[in-house]
Amino acid sequence: MHLLKRIALRVVGVSRELAESHSGPSLTLTAAIGYALMFLTFPLSFLGAALYAQANLVPQTWSALESWVVAIGFGLGWGLCISMILDRLMLIASDAISVNWALHALAILRIALVLGSSWVVSDEIVLWVYRAPISDTQRQMALDVRSASLRQIGDLHGLSASLQDAEKWGRETARLETAAQSLPAEIREGLNAGEACLNAVAKARGLLLRNAPEEISAVHLARLKQLDIRQQQCKDKWRMAVARRDAWRQEMRERLQEARARQVESDGRLRMTQEAVARENAPQSEAITRNQMDGSNRELAFERLKTQRPEVNRKAMVIWLVLMLLEVTPLMIKWWSSNNPVFQSIRAQLATEASSARMQTAYAEAHEAYFKDALAGMDMREVFQQESLNLQKARGPLSTFDAFCANLDVSAQKAKTFAQRHPGHAGLVMDAFSGVVEKALGKVSS
Repeated sequence: MHLLKRIALRVVGVSRELAESHSGPSLTLTAAIGYALMFLTFPLSFLGAALYAQANLVPQTWSALESWVVAIGFGLGWGLCISMILDRLMLIASDAISVNWALHALAILRIALVLGSSWVVSDEIVLWVYRAPISDTQRQMALDVRSASLRQIGDLHGLSASLQDAEKWGRETARLETAAQSLPAEIREGLNAGEACLNAVAKARGLLLRNAPEEISAVHLARLKQLDIRQQQCKDKWRMAVARRDAWRQEMRERLQEARARQVESDGRLRMTQEAVARENAPQSEAITRNQMDGSNRELAFERLKTQRPEVNRKAMVIWLVLMLLEVTPLMIKWWSSNNPVFQSIRAQLATEASSARMQTAYAEAHEAYFKDALAGMDMREVFQQESLNLQKARGPLSTFDAFCANLDVSAQKAKTFAQRHPGHAGLVMDAFSGVVEKALGKVSS
């Protein structure tokens, strides 16, 4: 028998002497339970506890080496407590329980422990499997909290009002710059009318002079005089339109200058407000990011992720159930393999020792009670004689029981030898032998 198998048998409470008295298949089944404890329950408990410690028990200011040392140490301690102490205790204790309700109570206790302590282990493994989307959700949550904090700080400093004021004067400046590039319609009409009037007068004067005789008559002179008057009126009209244009342009320059000054002022006030908000928000933003990315918020982020993505919720539930079932697998295999000859031998040995202990206790109690009654009669010789007879009578059942145990060992060896010679009837022979032993032990116990 190799070393690993002997260790697995010792884990489930099988001594070396008991292992040597049984055949290979029963020992293989028994060792499989030990293998499950060592290579299934312990690694799962270790991994879940290490991940939990890494995320929740180690400060972020620690170095990677320190955090991993703490995580590995916590995982080893937790894994040994769950697999090598708790589960091993229940496996071994189940052999000493002969009442069904007690076995059911033990099963309920282990399931309760799974739902309590092992919940953390399985949950941490599920969180580790979905660590990438959980990290993205944590960053989104940190962004939401930082945005809310920034809005709150901005409201305290009047950032919204400063932004609205800067946008208002920016729009006003742009509007005035656009408006200054084109004259109003009435001014354009006035300029066009004055220019048209001057052009008409010049055209009429030229036509009159071309058609005039060499000697200009009084009529032509009167006509020229009228054109001069008309030309002066057109010039006055043109000058008024130009004056209105210049006044409008001056007004626009003044308004644009004022708008630009107000824009510069509002931009400066906005920049100062933004700098103040940024100075106050920087440490809070770092603290918010640090707190949101902390391991204690992973479950909150995971709940939000499951709400946003139902398929993640379903897959996580399946993984969680599988991990929970794997953790209780060793104990379930032990209870389902109650016909294992190794476990039956353990239960028979425990029953034998318990029956012997009860008989010795009963004899000691009876001896003490009789001795006290005899002392009360003050006849010590009769007391000792009667005590010797009682001792011989009490030794009779014990001798008979010792002979029964010796005969039981011989019968067990004979049954094993027959089973080895006739493998086809091995199961029937061992079941019959086990039934006879259980009946005999029940009679001896009663």
